Amino acid sequence: MKEYFNVESISQIAEKLGYKPSTANNWHNKGLTQSVIDKFQSIKYTNSKNSLKNSNMVNFRYFPDVYAAAGYGNSNESEHYEIISLDAKFVVDFLGLSAQTDYDIIKIFGNSMEPYLLDGQSAIVDFKKNNLSLVKNADVVIISVDNELFCKRIKKQPLLNKFILTSDNKDYDDIVVAEDDFNRCKIIGVVVCKIDIQMFLNKIELKNISI
Repeated sequence: MKEYFNVESISQIAEKLGYKPSTANNWHNKGLTQSVIDKFQSIKYTNSKNSLKNSNMVNFRYFPDVYAAAGYGNSNESEHYEIISLDAKFVVDFLGLSAQTDYDIIKIFGNSMEPYLLDGQSAIVDFKKNNLSLVKNADVVIISVDNELFCKRIKKQPLLNKFILTSDNKDYDDIVVAEDDFNRCKIIGVVVCKIDIQMFLNKIELKNISI
């Protein structure tokens, strides 16, 4: 962090992160908390995003501990992420994605979306498509229902004032969401690609954070 912020003391790091300089004493004694690491990652992501606007790189936020349930639902309390920057040509040619936006990467839990998405695979999510008007019929979405995160295929039925969340694996029942229950749901984004995260190992280096 000293190198990133170009400072010499931990108290200066605290100021850069928006904390009081005295907060650094706690870091000396107890180490960095996850909230501090998350805040640093958020600052890095924002700065990296701004610096990459005129470059040939695309940003991905990789959430190693967040799972979308392609099955029965899975609570997600840990939402820290790593920043992955990939060459735009690789993103377009290899992944088949637009290089004009940024993406999230999360893991899939369960088998309800097989064969399209397998248990343990990672999904690339366009998080800007985060409301019903931006989602197309039959898109695979990441959606929070009563604070449970699901990966499902959406069927919009606007004339009936509802939408249906379906599984590709027919062993699972549909989830019907009526208009009165829309406020229980939050669309996180649309799955635009499925990947094995290991394939990125030759393209990225996820660095440990140090003071």
